[in-house]
Amino acid sequence: MRIGNFHIGQLDQRAEIDAAVNAALEERADDYTAALVAQIVERSEGEQATYRAEATGALESAAGLWGRSFATAEIETPSEGVRAALTPDLLMLIGRALIRRGELVLLIDVDANGLRLSPVATHNVTGSHGEWMYDVTVAGPSSTVTRSIAADGVVHLRYAVSESTPWRGLSPLQVATLAGKLSANLAGQLVDEASGPRGNVLPIPIDGEDPSVAKLRADIRRLGGKVALVEGGDWDVAGKGRATDWMPRRLGAAPPPSVIDLLRAAREDILGACGVHPALVSQTQGTTAREAYRQFLHSSVAPIGKVVSHELTAKLDVDVRLEWSELRAGDIAGRARAFASLVKSGMELDKAAALTGLLVDD
Repeated sequence: MRIGNFHIGQLDQRAEIDAAVNAALEERADDYTAALVAQIVERSEGEQATYRAEATGALESAAGLWGRSFATAEIETPSEGVRAALTPDLLMLIGRALIRRGELVLLIDVDANGLRLSPVATHNVTGSHGEWMYDVTVAGPSSTVTRSIAADGVVHLRYAVSESTPWRGLSPLQVATLAGKLSANLAGQLVDEASGPRGNVLPIPIDGEDPSVAKLRADIRRLGGKVALVEGGDWDVAGKGRATDWMPRRLGAAPPPSVIDLLRAAREDILGACGVHPALVSQTQGTTAREAYRQFLHSSVAPIGKVVSHELTAKLDVDVRLEWSELRAGDIAGRARAFASLVKSGMELDKAAALTGLLVDD
């Protein structure tokens, strides 16, 4: 049966498409509304609502360590173009983005200079299982470029994923949200404490006139480390004078030790969630520092490096491997001791060298 220019089956199909489009638009509208409401609430709550885990030193310590580690990665691939595209700057960005945002999308493009991998500013994934489409925006100094491209046209690197949303990457603090909130709140408390007035208040004898409370408050706000003269002081025992006249009293940050201890614990919690032993960002030295370094390399950087290598290999159609032999050299003493122990126990030299990573191919 035909209605106008459409068959009934075509109308049904068109209705299904319209329903799907409307549902997608409603979902995006809901997301936008939720983001707008969250922003309004944040502004209404005042300055402290702006304190976020992303702004804490603990997360930056972890992201910086990851980024620098990725920047030193050695690229093993038969393609010179791929090796040239994976610059140390891009590798550092990959390491930092995986920790701070949980993912990074690179647009695969080719120009006169060869392969180019452009980090995208924003991306949105649509489609069904196995048929993902990416709407990406690449930022420039004076304009942006927006493109819609199939999944094989981008490299999508993810730190972690959820089985319910495999198209989204999850950062460590998106999973360990409580650690991030605790660290941000405690850091915010210290910021508030340090942002208060600081300086010296110097009581002077009362001259019989009414003190100006408003002026005193203004003076305290403008201290900036200087001295403010205020009327006051306690009577001495005989009641004949001011016992504390001309004795300056310090105003400034005095956070409770418990807050400092909690912040230190929250910092270690964030570092642990990011796969970084706290000893790597402290002044710890010796065996503890070397063991922390070895754990970070073998238990954090190398596994995530394999995930990144797999995605690069799949999308660039050439074998790509990231190796950290330069970093492993820092553990040479420990591996040498392990090699000696294996040889002493009767293991063959070549096998012991291979197991400890000391075997080098000619």
